[in-house]
Amino acid sequence: HVVFFVFHHFPDNLLSGLDLALEGCNTNSTPSSLLDAIVDKLEANDYLRKKSSFDLGAAKADDCARTLAKRLDEARTKLPTFYAIWSRYMDSLTRLAQLFLFVPIRDGYEPNQPVTVLQRECYEYFARVAAVFSPLIAPY
Repeated sequence: HVVFFVFHHFPDNLLSGLDLALEGCNTNSTPSSLLDAIVDKLEANDYLRKKSSFDLGAAKADDCARTLAKRLDEARTKLPTFYAIWSRYMDSLTRLAQLFLFVPIRDGYEPNQPVTVLQRECYEYFARVAAVFSPLIAPY
């Protein structure tokens, strides 16, 4: 039912459904098959290719990356056993992270901009990547 909700009127419900699924990861109440289904529907295994169906677009992908970063940071801060709880979700989460981080670059990067604009955009892209992955690699 959750997968149907997430993809009904796509992409309107994606962010809410993703947030709900990630919140459930804190208590292991989200089945890993749910995140696997989201990966499959979004074709996140092949994140380099532009999708004909269920294409996120830059703004929605950026929102999803921010939600993922927020939930990972909250879990890392609140859960002393973060890795023990979230380890079963990491394959799906990293695939989704790749997609959410790549789509805004694919759809929004314009190399003909002035150097100052390109530098600012590269900094913003790097900040997004760091926000998503730092909870996974930063020491306690």
